[in-house]
Amino acid sequence: MPVAIYPVTNNPPPPPRSNLPLPLPLFILTLISLTFSWLLVVLSMLDLGYLSMWMNPTMSFLTVGYHLSVLVLSRKKRTTNDPTYFSTIVVCAYLFGIVWFVAFIITNVIIASNGDRFYNLADVKKMGLPASVGSQRTQVVFALFETVVLEAFAIKGHLIIKETGDPEDWRPKVRIIGITTNKLMLILAVDRSTIIYILGLLNPGRIHCGRCAICSVSM
Repeated sequence: MPVAIYPVTNNPPPPPRSNLPLPLPLFILTLISLTFSWLLVVLSMLDLGYLSMWMNPTMSFLTVGYHLSVLVLSRKKRTTNDPTYFSTIVVCAYLFGIVWFVAFIITNVIIASNGDRFYNLADVKKMGLPASVGSQRTQVVFALFETVVLEAFAIKGHLIIKETGDPEDWRPKVRIIGITTNKLMLILAVDRSTIIYILGLLNPGRIHCGRCAICSVSM
């Protein structure tokens, strides 16, 4: 299949995309948060969520869903006019961090309440559940850790937006510049690059895209 390469603008090309779905700092924070969310799922199931008023298991599942959605969205192609939603995931990370801090406070309150208003460890053990002092205190630590990690994710993402806008490693852009009716000839500009890929050129044809110097292509 023939490929033609032409410059579109005089601007320098952007740095090459990495194979990561997110900028490296955000990707590392995502993996850390996913790991501790799954650990919290296991720990909170030892008491079926009673020792956190069901906040820890609920937030753990929601956090896992959030991170997986971000990873899937990060590789979803978009056209020039489509929103990137990068600022949306940053705002959501801020909100998740706040809710995790609420879960941290509630878990601490339950430890200090001695069963006056909430289920305590003794009540849970009477139900035959395998919770322990260690699992309860570990949930407190992990809830605080999730707060820190998600707020760090949000702050770093916010700084990226302020400094460079949406990162190049987020939602690859595919922009249709022109298409002919002569069988199939499609010109795409990918990731703001200065490279144009001419795909599926079956027969020579003439195209006027209005964006570049290509006026004809020969086999």
